Amino acid sequence: MPPYVETQIIDEEVEPIDFDTDAHLIGISFMTYNAPRAYAIADRFRGEKGKPVIFGGYHPTFVPEEAMQHADAVCVGEAENNVPRLMEDFGAGKLKPFYRSEPVNLAGLPIPNRDLIRKQDYAPVDALQATRGCHYRCSFCSVAAFHQYRFRTRPVAEVIDELKTLGPYILFMDDNIIGEREYAKQLFSAMIPLGKSWFSQCGLGIAEDEALLHLASRSGCQGLFVGFETLSQQGLRSWKKHSNLGKDYLAVVRKLHAAGIAVCAGFVFGGDDDTPDVFERTLEFLLEANVETLQATRLTPFPGTPL
Repeated sequence: MPPYVETQIIDEEVEPIDFDTDAHLIGISFMTYNAPRAYAIADRFRGEKGKPVIFGGYHPTFVPEEAMQHADAVCVGEAENNVPRLMEDFGAGKLKPFYRSEPVNLAGLPIPNRDLIRKQDYAPVDALQATRGCHYRCSFCSVAAFHQYRFRTRPVAEVIDELKTLGPYILFMDDNIIGEREYAKQLFSAMIPLGKSWFSQCGLGIAEDEALLHLASRSGCQGLFVGFETLSQQGLRSWKKHSNLGKDYLAVVRKLHAAGIAVCAGFVFGGDDDTPDVFERTLEFLLEANVETLQATRLTPFPGTPL
């Protein structure tokens, strides 16, 4: 938001929505799974309160015409280019229905105003991004599709400057923080003096590059979400998860554990070749590998994805 806009952030998971707010404009960002609730909120603000509503996020980006049935304007793509133009038009009474942006340059991004977040409602972890997007073309993934299958990096110096203002526990909200390994090595090397404890998500490739894994550990990496997806080679092929084909998952987990890094294993259930024994086989792997946590999801054909 431009600096002349007074902004309040409401997270309905920790506080109720004030439908009697005196705000001039309501902005709602959402993904597919909570689109029905987002539409209900928007309809109430527009119908009962006469408030204009703008949408942004993954779901409105992929189905802007659907979203527009419940909003006065839709941001398609990333906010950094869209929102300043939208607010200027709103102030001039010339709001357009759609604002579209190509993936933005990550150099010189504005630093989020974290004072807008009620920190007492959340775990004491600061979130930021060093990179956006992913090169892979997994057929079920809306993240890579949203970023148009491009991988972008912020200047390491800018990431370090932001990290210096944050607390000891860091969550990198990156889709694949090692998407460019040389960049990741530069970033991790620069982080070592900061003494942070950090978490993120990345591909199996971190276990194949000993120097990269060593730097991640030295820089304070405590845990990684890793998308194993399935134990089925056919399943990996059908989802175009080629980066995982033929990989020894047990060896990957052991290498990460040896480096002091916990593993959150991501698995997707419901592939065409899954049979009822998929759960037992996956559980056996999880127990043998001794992973710390599991994210189990159902295969879902999200809008915007090849699936």
